[in-house]
Amino acid sequence: MLVPHWVILLGCWNHPNRSLIKAAQVIRGLAPLLAVSFGHLAKLTEALRVILNGLNHGCRTPSRRQHRNTWQTLIDTKSVWA
Repeated sequence: MLVPHWVILLGCWNHPNRSLIKAAQVIRGLAPLLAVSFGHLAKLTEALRVILNGLNHGCRTPSRRQHRNTWQTLIDTKSVWA
């Protein structure tokens, strides 16, 4: 549980348009890659790079004009208060 949590913090936490559910699915799918790479720093670095690339491309939530997403509303509210 701790490793996926830290990977989500690295890859998604600062991006409001990322789905944490999709991120967890990507990490679960690539967990064997991560498990085999423990103990080898170069392999671990490459595995994390692959996972973070998957989070950047596979976890986005599309913006909507009607029924706006929560992240869109929060960003609009933030720009009003700034």
